[in-house]
Order: sequence, then structure tokens, then C-alpha cells
Amino acid sequence: MKIKVCIIVIVICFLSCTTTSEYYTGSTGSRLGINPFPQNSEWLKFIDTLNSRVNKQLNNSILWLVASYSSRGVKLNFKSKGQNIYINSEYDYNEDFFDYISSRKLDVFLLLEPGDADSINLLKMVMEKYGAHNFIKGVCIDFEWTKSFIDAEVINNLLEVISSYGDDKIIILKHWNIDSIENLISPKLVYLQNCENIKSIDELKSRHILWSRKYYPNKVGVEVGFETDRAFWSSFKNPIYTIYDELYSINKTNLFYYWNESTLRDVLLD
Repeated sequence: MKIKVCIIVIVICFLSCTTTSEYYTGSTGSRLGINPFPQNSEWLKFIDTLNSRVNKQLNNSILWLVASYSSRGVKLNFKSKGQNIYINSEYDYNEDFFDYISSRKLDVFLLLEPGDADSINLLKMVMEKYGAHNFIKGVCIDFEWTKSFIDAEVINNLLEVISSYGDDKIIILKHWNIDSIENLISPKLVYLQNCENIKSIDELKSRHILWSRKYYPNKVGVEVGFETDRAFWSSFKNPIYTIYDELYSINKTNLFYYWNESTLRDVLLD
């Protein structure tokens, strides 16, 4: 009985540390998935419209890709001191956008795709570069191309790095495979499911239930709206709201919601 009481107290304390202001809706921001690449003002319009379609007063945010997976290493869209496995850009593709939004209402999570590179070193590199911006709320690390299991030791090391830039910083751990990332309870962690190749709303809801249960009481999220799933989501009159509402009905307190940039124009400008 004492053990059960302690567990309940821990969960209550965990949830009391989180507020609705920490839940986000938005899109991914990759140069690889949308052409032509949106102007700065267009990004803000997209995300404002997306939030209004959801019909919830959630924080606007974007998962802004700064380090993408490459078979030859990690391709950076800024110039850094990284060598060997890191492929540097001679031009910084981020500062213009960051300058534009610095006085506007948009929170940014730096999106990283480490593959088999050292995710901790990559995190240090990007936070050293951009972590001082107050609109950088944390990072989203996409482990889709990482072969090894992401265990508690790795996650704790990532949390230690991000915490050095502020206690309010968040790490979003992203994958499509629920068996690839360990559950570590922390109010600074979000587990984001890549929901590509979904065939129906029932399939999506079933997967969301599994993630919500496994990673409880952590916050969880979904990335939806992929081109490969167009046959599924385009059948809805308002796909952004319909999908969100179905998932929200399952988990009313722990939902981060992102739409993939590849179909943003189609779904928002219809």
C-alpha cells in the first residue's frame, strides 16, 4: 500500500510540474520536404493557420531542421567546427529565419538527425551555436536512422547537456518504432511518434494508445500529414482538426501535434 501511495504521489508531482502552456502544435521545417521553401512570413502564417484549425490555444512551434541524416555523415545547414562525420555548410541557413521570428510568437525546437553519429556531441554543437536564443525551447532528436537502442544512459546524458542551457529546455525524442527508445520519466522529455504510412484513423489511434501507455506519464506526440498518407487524411473535410480531435480524445493532457511540411500548402491553402 505504501508503495502504491508513493507512486501516485510521484505521478501527481510530475504532472503538477507541467502546464498546458508546455504543449505545442506546429509543423516540421525541413528544406528537403517542401518546394519552394516558404518565406519567413509564410512559415508564421502556416503555423498560425494550423493552430486555428486545431481550435486549441496551444503554443505555436516548429521543428526546424539544422542537422540532417546523410549516408556520409550528418549534414549541417550552418558552418561549424565539426569535422569528419559532420558535413558543414559555408552558409548559415538559419539566422535569417531566427532574426525574423525573434520578436514574434513562435517557439523553435532544433531538429537533429544524428544517424549513427554521437547524438550528445551533435546536441552540444547545435546548442553552442543557437542555444542562447530565447525562442529555442529545446531540440527534437530524430533517431530513425540510429541502429542502436536509445537507452536511459544516453537520454540522461542528453538531458544533462540541454539542462545546462536552462531548466525550461525540452528534448523531443522522435522515432517510428516504439521498441527503439527507453521510457525515462522526466518533465523535460517528449516522445514523438513518426506516423508515416498510416492507412486509417483507427490505425493511428491504436498506435497513439500504445505510445501513451508505454511512455506514461511523459508527454507524447505525433507527426502526421505525410505525402505517403494522403489517401487517408485527404478524405476528411478538415484533416488537421479531425486527426487532432481523435487523438486528443484518447489523451487530453499529453499531446504534441506536428504536421509534416511536405503537404502544408495543400492542406492549409485548400
